[in-house]
Amino acid sequence: MGMSKTILHQNEFIDHLPNKMENPLHYITEPEQVYMKATTNKQIKLIAIDLDGTFFNSEHKTSPVTEQTLKETLSAGIQVIFSSGRNHIYMKTLMDEIGVDLPHISSGGALLVDSKDGDTLYYREVSLNGHIENIVSWAKSNNTGLIGEYLDGSQVWFASNDFIEGLAPGIREYYQNCTQSLDPVNDYANPFLKMSMNQLGERVYDAAEMKAMFPGLHFVYSGYNCVDMTCVGVNKGNALKFYANHVGLDLSQIAAIGDQTNDIPMLEIVGLPIAMGNAPDEVKSFAEWIAPTNDENGAAWAMKKIIAFNQK
Repeated sequence: MGMSKTILHQNEFIDHLPNKMENPLHYITEPEQVYMKATTNKQIKLIAIDLDGTFFNSEHKTSPVTEQTLKETLSAGIQVIFSSGRNHIYMKTLMDEIGVDLPHISSGGALLVDSKDGDTLYYREVSLNGHIENIVSWAKSNNTGLIGEYLDGSQVWFASNDFIEGLAPGIREYYQNCTQSLDPVNDYANPFLKMSMNQLGERVYDAAEMKAMFPGLHFVYSGYNCVDMTCVGVNKGNALKFYANHVGLDLSQIAAIGDQTNDIPMLEIVGLPIAMGNAPDEVKSFAEWIAPTNDENGAAWAMKKIIAFNQK
């Protein structure tokens, strides 16, 4: 516990990645940038885990060791809730693939469901009201994509053909699996859980400008050149508070693991906030522990440390 806090810039992590191990199931590293300090003395009963940049590696996939450690965590009697900007349908598919059934916060905190096929506990929709034409116009002039997520699980995207052709294959496939809008002003008139502006490039830093342009909407950077729009008051922290109250847990009994600024609202309320080694310094400033990166099985490292912490 007496380690000094060492934070490496993201471009330095490459030099610290360990060599590939023959048996990845035993591959959890303890790199120099790991940082731990004294924290809550209460046992951790629940872990909230972000997906992209945390549970997933940089290729947006889970590793065998992370999947195995998740199941070990559940077997140890520790509850887990996924918390992501991704939509409910995607999260159900993920849980089917890895063989778990968990409560989950989706759409950046706009929807909370108690299990894979369970009841909706909480949701917050937002309407663009008089902003629809201006947001569509802004997206066109900045050549960005829009994806609206709705309560029924549907997703509707709008972008120029040039924009779609310029996307990386995996992202292009994601768009093409959604419904294309040919009339976004009308298609986005209905209330939605979340709308994302994607592939913003340098314009991703203009969230403050967008907030001023479109009052009544909440804007948050969610990584990968993406800004999310939701109802004011929607975030992962508020959804996690609701869930904690629902299951009768004190926030001090909860750990949260994340890597982006949209994870800060849950990191700042829990008893054990954990930032990934690949997180920006702003996110790390809210953490009690700094885990290895998502390419070093950092989420698995954190879960194993919590299991050991509870056994003390």
